[in-house]
Amino acid sequence: MTPLPTRVSLLALVLLAVSCTRSSESVPPSVDGGRQVVATDGSTGSGPVQRPNATQASLLGLAFRVASAIPVEPHVKSRSRAQESVLLACHELGLHELALEYAPAIDNWRRGVAHADLAVQLARSGRKADARHHVAVALRIGDESMKAVGAQEWRRDRIRAKVGCALLWLGDLEQANDATQGIAESELAELLATRAKVLEGTALTALEQSIPRMVETGNLDVARAGMVAAAALVDRFHDDGPRSEAQRTWLQENRAKVPAAIWFELQLLMAGDALHRGQGKGALALVEDAATTLGSNRWLEEDRIANLGRLAALRARCGDLAGARAGANAALEAYAAAESSIVDIWRAKALRPAAEALSRCGDLGPAAAAYGRAVEAGVKNPNSRPRAEDLVATCLSMVLCGFEPPAELAERMQVVARGLGDPW
Repeated sequence: MTPLPTRVSLLALVLLAVSCTRSSESVPPSVDGGRQVVATDGSTGSGPVQRPNATQASLLGLAFRVASAIPVEPHVKSRSRAQESVLLACHELGLHELALEYAPAIDNWRRGVAHADLAVQLARSGRKADARHHVAVALRIGDESMKAVGAQEWRRDRIRAKVGCALLWLGDLEQANDATQGIAESELAELLATRAKVLEGTALTALEQSIPRMVETGNLDVARAGMVAAAALVDRFHDDGPRSEAQRTWLQENRAKVPAAIWFELQLLMAGDALHRGQGKGALALVEDAATTLGSNRWLEEDRIANLGRLAALRARCGDLAGARAGANAALEAYAAAESSIVDIWRAKALRPAAEALSRCGDLGPAAAAYGRAVEAGVKNPNSRPRAEDLVATCLSMVLCGFEPPAELAERMQVVARGLGDPW
């Protein structure tokens, strides 16, 4: 594979074919589950406001308090990243108004990402005026971020890429093209996946035709973006067997052109899409293929164990509870054997997915025990910053799989939170 000589050439390959297409060829944004997000103009939305239940409110509140306890100086990057992860969990749960409440506490450019993410959710819910308001806020924050000491263009580009996604869901194709001109290749994947979901007509055909050329550029970011777009087309064409199968076959034929870790994530992405469509059997087949990928490649031990747990959690969602339990227990056994060789800051990361899998199986006692091990693993480091990051991640793992920690574990998590302080 011969890399193209410049960044401009790479992006031209990806975007040129679709940049001149009329915005009328995009699909109108769909209503997403009738959810309402708090309006900026006091207007009512398309359905009732979705508020967190007691467990969600407790876990998300603890996660955001812990993330916000990380001092801005000198840890603003870690602080804002942890805060953003809470907002993303809110969006995944449909709690968009709660994400809006949390967003102002983010102190750097990631606040722009938060507004852009919110704009995407508003656009998908049909809240056009509110979505455009948050698009404008996100773009302003992105531009202002470039005035900071040590500013990096990819940060603004991430905001612009997400803004582009929101504009695509709004049907504003030309504005999306303008907002995303020249963005870094590393930020293309989500944008192209959204294009694959909403474009129609010649724009969609142009995108399909450009995907193979993206993989041939020799640029890993562009190749990954092309494959993510192809995976989105597999889902987009779920009711068009030949067209979906063509994309699936192409992905299989080109899997060796990206590292195993990228291919593994694509397999999990497609399994999640299939589950969203209610295609449990197809999702389970993808999980089996992903298990083969995991077993036939070398990984850091903490990543291998975590991925065993992730596969187990997907098996549970597919209805394969026996396979899920076996996978979760295999991950826990592997962790026990490798614990001493894993750096302490990565131990809880290895444990959480197995705990989630057990929770999804309904095995609440074993899940609580596994989550308890993760909480204790997360406090081994003498510095509070990694302890805080681990506690945030554990809270979010629980809330996303619907796990309610028993009283003793919940209190232990509060004790860990209260114990955070110098040295960070």
